[in-house]
Amino acid sequence: MSARYRAAVTAPADVPLEPEEVEVAAKVAGIFRWLAESEFPGYSPLYEHLALRIADELWIPAFISRHTRSSYAAILFFACVRDLTLTEPDLPLAKRYAEITAGADPLVPDPWPLFRELVVERRDDLGRRLDTRTVQTNEVGRSAALLPAFDVISRRFDCRPLHLIEIGCSAGLNLGFDHYEITYSAPGDADSPWTVGAVGSPVSLTCDLSGDVRPHLPTNAPEVASRLGLDLAPVDVTDADAMRWLEACIWPDMPQRVSRFRAAVELARADPPEVRRGNAVDLVADAIRALPADGVACLDSTWVLAYFSPEDRAELARLLDDLGADRAIGYVTAEYESTVPWLPPPRRPSVGTVHGRPTLLGLGIWDHGRTEHRALAWMQPHGQWLDWLDGSLM
Repeated sequence: MSARYRAAVTAPADVPLEPEEVEVAAKVAGIFRWLAESEFPGYSPLYEHLALRIADELWIPAFISRHTRSSYAAILFFACVRDLTLTEPDLPLAKRYAEITAGADPLVPDPWPLFRELVVERRDDLGRRLDTRTVQTNEVGRSAALLPAFDVISRRFDCRPLHLIEIGCSAGLNLGFDHYEITYSAPGDADSPWTVGAVGSPVSLTCDLSGDVRPHLPTNAPEVASRLGLDLAPVDVTDADAMRWLEACIWPDMPQRVSRFRAAVELARADPPEVRRGNAVDLVADAIRALPADGVACLDSTWVLAYFSPEDRAELARLLDDLGADRAIGYVTAEYESTVPWLPPPRRPSVGTVHGRPTLLGLGIWDHGRTEHRALAWMQPHGQWLDWLDGSLM
C-alpha cells in the first residue's frame, strides 16, 4: 500500500486526488447522481438521498473505483454497506436501517451522518466486499409479470405443462412463481382486484395494472413439469451467508421486498430448485435437448441480458433459432429494450407509474420452425406495476 493511500485511509476527505483519480471518481459520482435523479425518485427516498451526498464527496467514488470498475459499482457499494449492517446489527447505521425497514421515515433523522461514519471507519471491510462481491438480485416481485407471460406460452401450446429454465436465476426464487399468491389491481375497474396463483401462500405479491389493455389472468398458474436454473454464480438457498448477501442487495426502505424475499427463501428451502453453474450460452442448448421431445421449454431471464456481451446475446438467439426448428420453446425476457434486439418496437411508451427507465417484458416463440416475437408489456423493474401492450393475446 502506498504512502498516499495510507494517508487516505486515515483522512479520506482531506487527501488530494491525482488527476487520473479525479477523472475516474467523477464518472462514478455521475452514476450516483444519475441514479438519484432517474432511478430512485418515487421508489427509494433513502438511496436517492444518500446517492446525492455520495456524489458530492468525491473521495467516496474514488475509494469505490480503487476496488471495482464495474458499471454497477454504485449499486454494489450500497449492497456492501448494507451487508456490513446485516452482519453487525449493533452498528449505529444498522439500527437506523432496521428502523427504516420496519417502516420508520427513511430521512428523519437524517441517515447520512451514520452512513458516512461507517464508510470512514470500515473502509477495509467495505473494500474486501467490493473486491469479491457482485450484484445479485433475486426479486420475487417479478413473478407478478412472469405469470401472465408464462400463461401466454402455456395457452400457445395447448396448456401443456411447462419445463422452466431460468437464465441467470441467482437462487432460483422466481422458479417458484406458481407457489406465490399474486393480487392484481386496476383503479376504476369494477372487476379489480384479481387474486391468482397459490392463494394463502406466505409469499404475497401485489401488482398494479396500468393502461387500457389487461393481460389474461388465469385462476391457476400454468402447470409446471420441471424447474432448472442456470447461473454463472448460483446462490444456495440453504446457505445463510449467501442469503444475507441477497438481502443486502435489497434497498432497506422497501420493507415489503424484504419480507417477501424472506418468505420466498423459506419456501425454496423446503424444496430447493436445481441450479447449474456456468454460462447460459454454454448450458441452455443441452438443457433444452434433455427435455422430452414433446415438452414445452419455457425460458426466462429478468435483468440478466444486460450483463451479456452483444456477442453472447446474438449467440443465444441463434441457438434458440436452431433448437426451435423441431420443438416448442417460449422465452420471456424482462430487460431494458436495448438489450433484447430481436423484439419488435413496443407500440407505445409506458403509461405506467412513473419510473425513469421501465423494463420491457418480451416474448419469443419457436414452434417447430415458426418463430414470432412480441413486446408484451412495460413493467416496473421489480414488478410493482404492469402496463400490458398486446391485446391480441387474451
